Amino acid sequence: MITIAGSGPSCEAYGKPVTIATKKRSLPSEYLLCRFGFQYQKGGKEKLPLLLYFSRCHCNYDFCPVCNDRGIEIFHMDSGKWDKYFAQFVRKGKVYYGSQKKPSLGTCAVMAAVDKFNVDEVGLIGFDNILDGNLDWIHDPIAEKNCIESLVNVIDLRMR
Repeated sequence: MITIAGSGPSCEAYGKPVTIATKKRSLPSEYLLCRFGFQYQKGGKEKLPLLLYFSRCHCNYDFCPVCNDRGIEIFHMDSGKWDKYFAQFVRKGKVYYGSQKKPSLGTCAVMAAVDKFNVDEVGLIGFDNILDGNLDWIHDPIAEKNCIESLVNVIDLRMR
């Protein structure tokens, strides 16, 4: 089982290392998932392997591992494939930030786990808005949860 940390409040109580963390680095992890290369610099200074949703990068920031060789392993996801996959779960007539264009970073992390590690089960922590179906969240939690559950069996690590 791969464990993935989003940025929700449940990460604080969990407090254990995970396999993949998103760009806010809410928990220590083996891999870091970012949408763009320049987001890598946020947080800690350790050189984690990077799972990168969008491979295009022209930021030329000195700290970007895509623009400048920083000795970091980078796995480039096929964002076009995954954006198309996510689109089938977007609910018609629902307007959420970014829901018509792209999944949240947490959902991207699940897609990365499937893409890179070919997993069929993930443990999720910090995915509170998705797992609780919080309709006040800026993304569409129903579409996100349906997408994730279509890919893998989900273990809610808040219950452990």
